[in-house]
Amino acid sequence: MRDPVRIGVDVGGTFTDVVIFRESTGEAVSLKVSTTPENLLDGIFLGLSKAAAGLGKDVRDLLQSCSSFVHGTTVCTNLMVQRSGARVGLITTEGFRDTLAIRRGIRESIWDMRAPSPPDIVPRHLRCEVRERIDFLGKPLEPLDTESVGEALETLKAHGVETIAVCLFNAYSNGEHESSVRNQAAARLPDVPVLLSSEVHPVMGEYERVSTTAIHAYVTPGAASYLETLDTELRSQGLGVQPLIIQGNGGVIDIKSSVRQPGLLILSGPAAVAAAALRSGEDLEAPNLLVFDMGGTSCDVMVVSDGKISLSDGLEIEGYYLAAPSLEITTIGTGGGTVAYVDTGGMLRVGPRAAGADPGPVCYGRGGQEPTVTDANLVLGRLGADGFLGGETILDREEAEEVIRRKIAEPLGLTPAEAALAILRIANQNMVSAIEMISVQKGRDPRDFTLIAAGGAGPLQASALAEALGIARVYVPRNAAVFSALGLLHADLRRDYVQSFIGDLETSSLDHLRDGFQRLISRSRTEFQEMGVPPEQVRILPMADLRYRDQNWDVSVALADVDDPRALQSLAASFHNQHEALYGHRDLESAIEISSLRLTAIAPTAPLAVREPGGSERAGDERPERRRDVYLGASAPAVSVPVVPGGSLEPGARLAGPMIIEEPATTLWVAPEDTVEVDAHGNYLLFKNY
Repeated sequence: MRDPVRIGVDVGGTFTDVVIFRESTGEAVSLKVSTTPENLLDGIFLGLSKAAAGLGKDVRDLLQSCSSFVHGTTVCTNLMVQRSGARVGLITTEGFRDTLAIRRGIRESIWDMRAPSPPDIVPRHLRCEVRERIDFLGKPLEPLDTESVGEALETLKAHGVETIAVCLFNAYSNGEHESSVRNQAAARLPDVPVLLSSEVHPVMGEYERVSTTAIHAYVTPGAASYLETLDTELRSQGLGVQPLIIQGNGGVIDIKSSVRQPGLLILSGPAAVAAAALRSGEDLEAPNLLVFDMGGTSCDVMVVSDGKISLSDGLEIEGYYLAAPSLEITTIGTGGGTVAYVDTGGMLRVGPRAAGADPGPVCYGRGGQEPTVTDANLVLGRLGADGFLGGETILDREEAEEVIRRKIAEPLGLTPAEAALAILRIANQNMVSAIEMISVQKGRDPRDFTLIAAGGAGPLQASALAEALGIARVYVPRNAAVFSALGLLHADLRRDYVQSFIGDLETSSLDHLRDGFQRLISRSRTEFQEMGVPPEQVRILPMADLRYRDQNWDVSVALADVDDPRALQSLAASFHNQHEALYGHRDLESAIEISSLRLTAIAPTAPLAVREPGGSERAGDERPERRRDVYLGASAPAVSVPVVPGGSLEPGARLAGPMIIEEPATTLWVAPEDTVEVDAHGNYLLFKNY
């Protein structure tokens, strides 16, 4: 393959980011194009076309030389947030029709008994009961009544359901009845996808299992249509490898597998930031990082502690529970395109609503009518009118100032500059509060962390966030604007498996435990072989969910070696230690129960051999002198500040603020009293001089 490349494409709410890594030269080429909400593929292929042209190729040449294509998307997340998924029918055991509505009896606020839950993802008239019963050990107690199944299917057919979720009681221990329902459905509704809880989430916990299966069914048609069309288009344009997509657990998987369980793609876009952050932590030799990725519509924040990002067994999205391994990422509605407004009480608000890709901020000149964070940065001079997206877009400062004056400044009795500063202060406080949720509120001192500022809008706000949090060092990647897309190329292939396992450590045999893990291992090897990955390249990480007898919540404990004769004793010792670390005590007299077996299978991705920037790329001090007026305070006049092209700075350069550093797709604001250094890789280290 001549001049092989690895391609990462991340589709966001406002921009689609493309990164092309040339394996022969170690060079990473990146760009941003506007996302096309009506047809996301238009934006993807526009980005690929521009990237190919920059390399002297066309799209077909680029894709034919591609050795790896990785995609991040918000399609599934948007289907949930916008509640625009499929019409789902649910088939469940007689007596369990209302499990979805009853939920777990847990309220977000225990003091607000009248707060409504979100609408049931499957309305009651589309939830049908069938007669059958299996006990918790998988023994059939009552055979499946095929007549009731037929009645349920005819009801769902009459209502025009687009997918069917099957969740029968105790099916986690025996999925035979669910399989029979699917066989009948195939005969009566051959074009309707059927998802079984015994395949999607075979774990004890009735609500969690039915909710998870219903969510997968809810997003299946929309996700499958998008992913299969993308796969077809890429292959027709010359792509010869399987396109991969990133999941919410931070690992990538092939599109064919993702279509079977598309709910795993929820948080797909933000998850790519994790891989890039971990790589940055290695370069910085910093195990503790606070990461914020501020794009056009939202900001994702996460914490890296001791070189690891926490992974949860499930997540809440729009009030619905999804049992799927997911990185602990907090997303808030604060981005460059977030709308500022004065509410009916006369208070200034920023977000969560955003201008999106179309029309976008007012300064884009596409018909936007509401002031945004980007408009505020432009009015204050921190963002240049002629340098946006490498000079491809000219921003309209006059229109931005006019809309801020009319909609924010005049109602509040402020000048446009004062109003713009107020917008930024509120936006920054929104992000500070989100970062404090994952740091201060969990016993972590932000001052012990390095702040990573990513996203096209992140470097503009980084200095203010660091000051508010007391953080002394900020890391700004040179490719901050496409940090998530770059992370796609660092992510490993990964699948997580789980299966209920009823027993306790004292009476369970090691052979029984091994058999349970072996079934998961065999499944993982089959799926990775389908992706073209040989077994010897797959790393297997077994875990077990354990709890003291009569406890309700589990602790996941890693098992170093399934074949170790003392594996059960090792599990018990590790569980006692973890339980004490989490809850402050251990109970050596209590029996330890096993509720589930888990297995993570990882095939590491080859690291990027990135070439460090040399002097020929950067002109040192030979750069044109440019300055721009910037407002530093509400009552202070504008100050003339140097504007430095990032490409003119050599590794090792050290400069003092105030100043502006412009990269093709992002801008770094260096506040007064700040110092910035360029590291060996061309990235920026911002130091707060407290």
